[in-house]
Order: sequence, then C-alpha cells, then structure tokens
Amino acid sequence: MSQPPPIPLPQDPRHQRYADLRLQNVKKTDAYMASGYKCRRSSAAAAATRVEKRSDVRAYMTAIRLSAAGDSCLDLLEIRRFLARVVRTPFAEIDPDSPEHSDLILSLSRSTSEASASSSLRKLDPLKAIEIDIKLSGDDPETNAASQLTELLLTLCHAHPIPNDTL
Repeated sequence: MSQPPPIPLPQDPRHQRYADLRLQNVKKTDAYMASGYKCRRSSAAAAATRVEKRSDVRAYMTAIRLSAAGDSCLDLLEIRRFLARVVRTPFAEIDPDSPEHSDLILSLSRSTSEASASSSLRKLDPLKAIEIDIKLSGDDPETNAASQLTELLLTLCHAHPIPNDTL
C-alpha cells in the first residue's frame, strides 16, 4: 500500500493555525484573531478572507479534509468520470433495467393502466453535468470548486428532464 502524499503546510505558522481553526468550524474573524494576528475585529474579517484565499492555505485545508475523509468520499477524478458518463451516454442506450445505467436515471415512472402501457424515463441533465465539470476543472474563474461541490452535485438531481425523453 502506498503512502498518502504529505500534507502541504502553509508558509506562515499563523496561516496554519487559522486553517486549523476554520476546519474546526470557528468563525473567520475569531479564527483570525486566535491565530496570533493583532488587529481590530472590524478589520479581521477582511484579513481572514485574504488568508483563506491564499493557495497554500487552500491546499492545506483541502489536504486535511481529504485525509480525514479517507475512502469515504469521492475524489475529483471519480466525480469527473461520472459527469463524463452523464454527458457521453446517449439517452437511447440507457436500459432502465440495467444496473450499469441505474445511476444515470433520475426517475422512472410506469403507467399500469390497460389503456396506456408506457414508461417515463428521465436522465440526469448533461448540460448541468458539463457546467459542473467546468467548475470542477478550475477553468471557471468565478468558482471555487471545493466550496461549491456539494451545492452543484445536489442540483444535478433536481435537473429538468430533457425533451423527448420518454420511452
């Protein structure tokens, strides 16, 4: 079994202390003040935001979160591979009875009346999957993928059906 990569430490020990406190859900201003910075509370919030945006601090916080999660969470590559399947799997190829495609189906409702024996199948939204993938790739400058991942994945399940997607 290979060793996990070392956790990258922030350059300033106060930055590491700040990140450790934020990982414990301490508010930004309180974490900044408790990290050893001397300032007024009124300016601590803006200064804390600057510290939290530093690449070394973000890398440290991400590494700590991933090491704490272990195998219980998906890594970025797994998420992006799933999103690629959502986009690349044609609707016509989805078999609702196949376990291979069950994760691509949003809902399946069947009409059991004798007059109408039809099924309605909705696939996860490929356009939404593309949007999420772009944000995760880091190519979207307005997005911090780590902070918005949960929100984006939840929107995937609430996507609207694609036109002409009934069987």
